[in-house]
Amino acid sequence: MPFIGAFSLGFELVLNAVVIGAVASFTSITKGALFTVTGLAPHGVLELPAFILEFTGLARWHVTLTRAIYSKIGGRNVDRPLLWEGVKDTAVLSLLSLVLFVLAAAVETFVTPRLLGM
Repeated sequence: MPFIGAFSLGFELVLNAVVIGAVASFTSITKGALFTVTGLAPHGVLELPAFILEFTGLARWHVTLTRAIYSKIGGRNVDRPLLWEGVKDTAVLSLLSLVLFVLAAAVETFVTPRLLGM
């Protein structure tokens, strides 16, 4: 069950890469490479670390949840301080990722069109 999140994140990354790659290819052919780089780079600087933090938070959550499940299956008590540490780490990483995604969206919405002269 915990690995469903990893598959959904992988699907999200692949879908993002396919869409961005197709649009970047088409735009490079029609408007030139400089236009494409100017359109993608400003928000990409924030978006890539957001994806990394999102994946790291998800990995931390999987480790925490898997450890708790194995403890329960093995008939042992769950190490609550370790569980809460994992939950807190996951929450912090997720929040940082969310903030970076919001900033990247703001840059993409308000800054990029001005850089492209739209």
